[in-house]
Amino acid sequence: MDDSGMTALLFQIFWHSAILVVPPLVVSTILALVIAIIQAVTQIQEQTLGQTVKLFVISLMLLSMGPALASPFYQLAEEIISSPATYAY
Repeated sequence: MDDSGMTALLFQIFWHSAILVVPPLVVSTILALVIAIIQAVTQIQEQTLGQTVKLFVISLMLLSMGPALASPFYQLAEEIISSPATYAY
C-alpha cells in the first residue's frame, strides 16, 4: 500500500472513531452544563452529583446506541482483517 492509501485508511479509522466518540462527548458536555446550572441555582455543593448523573446517562446512551455508533467502525475493521494483503505496507 502506498502512502496515499495508508493516509486514506488512517483517515477512515479516525473518522469512524470520531463517529463513535463524539455523540457521548456532546451529551456529556450538555449534561454537565445543565447540572452545573442546577447546582448553582439550588446551591447544592455535592461534587459527585454531576459525575454520577453523567456516568448513568452516558452508560444508557452507549447501551442503547452503541451498536449503531460502532457499526461503521466494525465494518472497517472487518474489511482490514479479511484482506491483509491489500493493506500490507
